[in-house]
Formats: sequence, structure tokens, C-alpha cells
Amino acid sequence: MKTVVLYISPNGTTKKAVNFLGSIFQNNGHDFIALDISKPEVKCESAAVLIKNADLIGIASPVYHLRIFKTLDRYLKENLSGILSHSNIKSGFALVTYGGVTSGKALLNISRILKKNNIPLCGAAKITAPHFWKTDGYPDNETRLVLEDFFKRLNSKNFSPISFSKTKSILAYQKKVIKIIYPFGKIIGFLRRQNISFDESKCNKCGRCIRECPDGAIKISGNVSRISSECAYCYHCAVICPANAFKVDIAKIEKIVRINRTVAGTEYPQNEIFT
Repeated sequence: MKTVVLYISPNGTTKKAVNFLGSIFQNNGHDFIALDISKPEVKCESAAVLIKNADLIGIASPVYHLRIFKTLDRYLKENLSGILSHSNIKSGFALVTYGGVTSGKALLNISRILKKNNIPLCGAAKITAPHFWKTDGYPDNETRLVLEDFFKRLNSKNFSPISFSKTKSILAYQKKVIKIIYPFGKIIGFLRRQNISFDESKCNKCGRCIRECPDGAIKISGNVSRISSECAYCYHCAVICPANAFKVDIAKIEKIVRINRTVAGTEYPQNEIFT
């Protein structure tokens, strides 16, 4: 069986989870291809070629403001129908990583995008992941066990699809408060954005921020510039800049995370599989 996963991973944890899941698929005799949609080379045409003979599609995303990452959401809505037009994929799976605050409707976001392309889910999973400033050692042992169990459950039922009606039921809101705050998630996220400062005098123009920015919001044209209107505020640039030219107030972000947990609460169980 050939599986292709479309994912985005601004801070690396989703990528690590997808790669570990891929190793499980491969160790069990499956072909597995992971495509980071933030990379310029993963255009609609090239993705369509790679997915042409696939049997299963996976969508993986971190959760931002209760939703899947906006760049992935936009990519799927604009390109997925074209990518799938020449494939024989019969089902897909969804995987989200989140940092301790309820994952809200993120899995439903993915399932509905796939449904519009007549692809039912065969399963879904949510796994916790550390926030962007402390990603070392991920995936930990517990996460690895969850991903191994996720594969076993999908494989045991031969990746057979779940009906759309059942999918909606099993991925329903897990907390009533989410139904209330979800419509305001984007607005709240916008208001809580932390300033990203840039000190050009420290920049050595190595280009790493440009290569790794998931939104292509950083440019070099003589000088380095960040296009705030295109920025998703994942703060990855501030983490990976070797010269510390980008700065963000981590203490304020940690405070916001604590407030989020107070208002929405953490999910229980934090790691969960839906099949």
C-alpha cells in the first residue's frame, strides 16, 4: 500500500510525528511519502504525480487558534481537488498536534475538506506536542506508543473508511465551551499576536529564516524584510535564527498559554485515536 501525507510543521513537532508514523508504515511493508506543503517544490502538479498511485492520503497539522494551520487550510482548499483528480484514493486519515489547549474543531476541519473531495476518513488522531520554544526530545515515548497504536488500529481494519455521518459524530465537540469560543478563535488569535522584532544589524543573511518560514513571509532583496500581512505568527524565525536577529517575548506567550488552559481547559484524554 502507498500512503502520501500532506502536512505543515512550522516548528517541527508535526514533522517529527509524521516521520515517526512513516517509519511505522515502512516497517510494516508500506510505501510512505511525506510532503511538506510549505516548501516551494510541493506544487499542485508535483504533488499530483506523487499521489497518483497512492491508496491512502493523510493530512497532518498543528493546531493554531483551534483550527488547522491556515497555510495548510488554504493549500488544501485551493489544490486538493486537482491533486486527487487522477488518483484512486479511497480513504484518508487526519492527525493533529496541539500544545495542551483543546484541539477544538481541527480534526473536523480536515474531515470536511476531505469530504468535499469525496474522501472519507478511516481514522483520526490527536496528540499533544510541546510549544515551539521547547521541542527537543519529541516525539516522546508516550507519543510514539500512541502513533504505533494508531497504525495498528487502522491496519487491523484494513484502512476501511468510516461513514461521513459517523465521522461527524465521533469528532464532535469534546467541550461545550469550544462551541462558544470557536467562532471567535481567529479574532482572539489576532489580538493575542506577539510582536516579532527584527534587528538587521545582527542579521548575517544566511537565509535560513527564508527557507523555513511556512508562509514565505520573509524576503531578501538587498535587505531582509518580514511581510507581516503574510505572517502566521508561528514564531519559528525567532527560534531558528542563529544570529538572534528575530526576537519575540516568550514570557508573554507562556502567559497566554496558561490563560488558554484556564479558559478552555486541557483535553482528556490528551492523546486520542478515533477509528
